[in-house]
Amino acid sequence: KLQSLYRPDLEFSEKGAGDTTTTRGFSAYTAMLQPIVAQVQKLDAKPGDDVVVALQGATATSTFDFQPQGTYKDGRPVTCSSRVTLTWERHNGLWQIAREETTPLATIVPTELATAK
Repeated sequence: KLQSLYRPDLEFSEKGAGDTTTTRGFSAYTAMLQPIVAQVQKLDAKPGDDVVVALQGATATSTFDFQPQGTYKDGRPVTCSSRVTLTWERHNGLWQIAREETTPLATIVPTELATAK
């Protein structure tokens, strides 16, 4: 169902520890996500409270923090979070995602929150 939201020539970039991985094409994007999805038993994913949208002609960007809640098949909790930027392009009257970029967010544990100044 998501395929209609994404352009077939989608560009996806994921920043990691010191490097960036870029994938092109919707099929490559879904193939990259498949091993991750295969490990998950339950997942609830939605954007955080603040979604920033900017519009410029036939292009728009939306940026939000993403922290899925769920469980892996082995019982471990899903503990990841990212900042996601989507670049949307209007094509034939339909807004589609042309680029998706994710950047991992540092996980702050409760003791770090309590001692932060």
